Amino acid sequence: MTNTGAGISSVRLGEYTRGSEIENQKAKENNENRAYTANVNLDFQPVKNINLKVGGSYSYSKRSDYQYSYGMFNSENQPEFLRDAYRVFARFTQRFGNSNEKDSKALFKNTFYSIQFDYNKFKTTEQSPIYKDDFFNYGYYGTYTQVRRANGPQIAPETYTFNGNPYNIFQGGFSSQYVIYDPAGNNTDVENYTIQMLNFVDPGYFDDGHVYTNTGFYLNPGTISGNSGVVNGGQPRNIYSMWTSPGTVFNRYRIFDNDQLRGTLQFSTDIKNHNIILGVEAEQTVERGYGLGPVGLWGSMRNLANSKLFEGVQGPNTYVAGDTIYFPDNAYLPTPDDGNGFYENLRDQLNLPYTSYVDILSYNPETFNMDLFSPDEFQDLGFAFGYDQNGKRIEAGSSSDFYKYFSEKNEKGAFKRVVPAWSPTYGAFYIQDNFAINDLIFNVGLRIDRFDANQAVLKDKYLLYPARTAGEIDGINNFNVPDNIGSDYIVYVSNEKSPSVNNILGYRNGDDWYDANGNPISDPKILTYNSGGTIKPWLLESDPATRIKINDKQEDLM
Repeated sequence: MTNTGAGISSVRLGEYTRGSEIENQKAKENNENRAYTANVNLDFQPVKNINLKVGGSYSYSKRSDYQYSYGMFNSENQPEFLRDAYRVFARFTQRFGNSNEKDSKALFKNTFYSIQFDYNKFKTTEQSPIYKDDFFNYGYYGTYTQVRRANGPQIAPETYTFNGNPYNIFQGGFSSQYVIYDPAGNNTDVENYTIQMLNFVDPGYFDDGHVYTNTGFYLNPGTISGNSGVVNGGQPRNIYSMWTSPGTVFNRYRIFDNDQLRGTLQFSTDIKNHNIILGVEAEQTVERGYGLGPVGLWGSMRNLANSKLFEGVQGPNTYVAGDTIYFPDNAYLPTPDDGNGFYENLRDQLNLPYTSYVDILSYNPETFNMDLFSPDEFQDLGFAFGYDQNGKRIEAGSSSDFYKYFSEKNEKGAFKRVVPAWSPTYGAFYIQDNFAINDLIFNVGLRIDRFDANQAVLKDKYLLYPARTAGEIDGINNFNVPDNIGSDYIVYVSNEKSPSVNNILGYRNGDDWYDANGNPISDPKILTYNSGGTIKPWLLESDPATRIKINDKQEDLM
């Protein structure tokens, strides 16, 4: 950066780049690609007519996943893409003795059966080549310690008594006075933005014993960011809104891990001029995924760290008596039914009371881990299926696990929100006959396939919550449903919060829609004209806060 006036304004030098400072290259910066492949196949014939074949293959690649915006000033931070894939198989084949006897009078000729098992694994990882899975170092640039002090006395709405004397002056909470920044050397390019900015606005800021004077520019982390500095969880702004500035970290970590186990059985024989083939196939796939934007962890921690803290609660211990300030009581305001989350878990780890203030940016990455977040909080940070929130593999699940997502809690009272790996199954049976008549070759057969997604799906694709049917509202307040409307048709209204027979707009049976008079309509958008632009079913529970608690009815939807 460079100082542009009065010691308080700065811009990035990259925005002064001239054409004479740019040269053309025939290759992209930092775009390395490495790949390795290995194959092996072994054949065994322990006895005549029996063959055993085993083998496999492995491939690995590591490449820089080139991002155009990183190419000019920040190529060393190009993301890294890793790919691992391998396959192993074993095939057993047995042929019968008359396979090569052309003049044999046997009914069955060229008869054999083959059994094969395959296992395939495919895994990809996308990450910063510098920080990899060290999530809390992605957006870490040092410690930013806030020097806080009590605010001045304020008039209380009620009077408190101390030693028989009434007081109505109370101490008004706390505020940050300035920030002490200590660079970590973790990302020197980004740290230099803040170092230069602080030296511009307050020369000697980093000198031992320096008296902080121009504190308005580093009053708190927000003012540092607003004056061209960068705090943990932030990134320097782009140059010309096109090119990432030096030090900008690739803010994505993702893993996808797929396993597939497959077995096949095939029987073949010739009967006269017919070649008969029978086969059975079975396949199990398990797919897992995990991802988050690690730089944003610091911002989320700042939001959560004191989210349940209310500093400066007025009470008997919050008044000013003479030259003595009685500091306010801090209140801990937990969220009902949510259990412990980052707020409580962090204080438990630091051995702090729940009423204490925690200055997140004054701690280093070793303080934190993903277990500090509740599963619900993690869902705002990233995604995980087949992994827990730490990125550890969990077992594949079944459709019955769906309901546990809404009910199971951990020992700290927080919902577990476990999302198992997706594990669909596939099976097939087939029979085939290949024969010739004169010069015509026929290939006829039958194949039966079965696919099971092995997960809960909505019975009604239009409903996330239980809704009323026409049979349930027929006769209410002398209201009569049109004769052609079945008792199981879903009812739609114009006011979802206060539904009644007086604001019914129409009905639905599967994908067939009807207006309030029972007339078929081709486009359900017709129902939205008098309902604020959305189609609103008459839900059993109109209050969003309690809808999800109707677990007995919820299961009827899946």
